[in-house]
Amino acid sequence: FCLFLLAGVGAYSADTGFMDPSSTNAGGDFTAPQDAYTSNGVYAIASPNGGGSQTFRNFGFSIPGDSSIDGIEVVMLWRGASALACNMRSRLSWNNAAGYTAYTGLETITSMTPSNTTWGGSTATWGRVWSATNFLDANFVIELNGADWNPDAWVDWLRIKVYYSPTNPVVDNDGGVSNATPASAVLNG
Repeated sequence: FCLFLLAGVGAYSADTGFMDPSSTNAGGDFTAPQDAYTSNGVYAIASPNGGGSQTFRNFGFSIPGDSSIDGIEVVMLWRGASALACNMRSRLSWNNAAGYTAYTGLETITSMTPSNTTWGGSTATWGRVWSATNFLDANFVIELNGADWNPDAWVDWLRIKVYYSPTNPVVDNDGGVSNATPASAVLNG
């Protein structure tokens, strides 16, 4: 009979994988914003006449509560309605749109061919310290904002990945690591 207490197995990081939104907040300016939930060639349309902002939420992130957040990556598949320049930027909320990070840099597309724009990454915290609870569906929101453009911007797919480091990862008998947070493990033999 052996008892092992797992503490400090070294640096370990994980991510949520790319997650899609499943709802929007009311009052946005995009036409058919639900069309940005998946990549299907059907577009949510940001029109300059509508003001150009839309929030997306309910990504279904599952992050262990004791984790530190290392970075957030946003990928948007989009195109312009014409070859004229369309612009888009994003910002994130941790408290149901009551407060936001600063806007990301303005991205421009001048093509009717869909392409990906990426904001953030594995070490980009968007200017703040995040906690796992900030990513609960009740709290986390992203706003897309078209700024200073003429033709419509068409968004086909919006997805987000969160990079995190669990405080107490579990090492199994084969050396694999998981995100569970046990107090101890008992091995017989």
